[in-house]
Amino acid sequence: MRVFVTGAAGFVGQAAVRMLLERGHEVLGLARDAGAARALLPGAVLVQGSLEEPQALLPAVARFAPETLLHLAWEGLPDYSEETSQRNVGLGLAACALARQAGVAHVISSGSCWEYAARTGMLAEDAPLRLDQPFPAAKNRLHAEARALAAAQGVGFTWLRLFFVYGPGQRPGSLLPSLIAAALRGEAPALRCPANRNDFIHVDDVALAFALALEKRPRDAAYNVGSGSPARVADVARIVYAHLGREHLLAGLDDPAAGAPAEDFWADMTRLADAVGFAPRVGLREGITRMIRRARTRTEGEGR
Repeated sequence: MRVFVTGAAGFVGQAAVRMLLERGHEVLGLARDAGAARALLPGAVLVQGSLEEPQALLPAVARFAPETLLHLAWEGLPDYSEETSQRNVGLGLAACALARQAGVAHVISSGSCWEYAARTGMLAEDAPLRLDQPFPAAKNRLHAEARALAAAQGVGFTWLRLFFVYGPGQRPGSLLPSLIAAALRGEAPALRCPANRNDFIHVDDVALAFALALEKRPRDAAYNVGSGSPARVADVARIVYAHLGREHLLAGLDDPAAGAPAEDFWADMTRLADAVGFAPRVGLREGITRMIRRARTRTEGEGR
């Protein structure tokens, strides 16, 4: 299958493109710097540009003749402001319109667990949604408007709500990269909410979920993408520090004064499992081990 991927050089985008190529699909990836992306994504066809100028991209996209759009681009993170969030809604709708002009028959787009209003318990896709903050409101708006646009044009549409994605290529300020970096430096972790419990899902499993959605084309609906179980942030830190033999730096990690968790929620994975047969393959401990191995290799390389 021929797939047009926006955000191809991003954290999730790179993993998704590699997964699609491994499964025999042809990929046209959109990147702001195609030269740099080419080294990261051998085997993909790349087009340089921005969704801010979709008509400039149309000739290349039309020549590729994609059957599916995989929209992963979301610019500006970790800026969750109203201005940036709403700009991304416009860019997402531009991607859908561009893809339809090029003859795409199915659109798959990435959502977020932050779309949900609740912060406790197992969340199914029909749980109440959050509209009082810029980022979740923007994601929910893009979902609604892109879905309506697809329906009006006779195009299939799938929305995947990603929970706490981690893995190689993640932003350095994110939880796991910052924990690994601190442990490698011999520093104690700086955790704001160690009691929180979140649903961590490895980026390779997220890529698999996108690939299965592309291949199976499930019914028009939203689908959760998570591990289906929560892990305490303090326990995630403990895995990292134990792997590196630095548990002694974790004194006070379970201080009762930290109080109750502000977040304790995870994905109900029934719908996606039933629709496409998805099940996570990378356990949390294995995924963390992979990240540590890569971080140590990079650190040792920089030290030479």
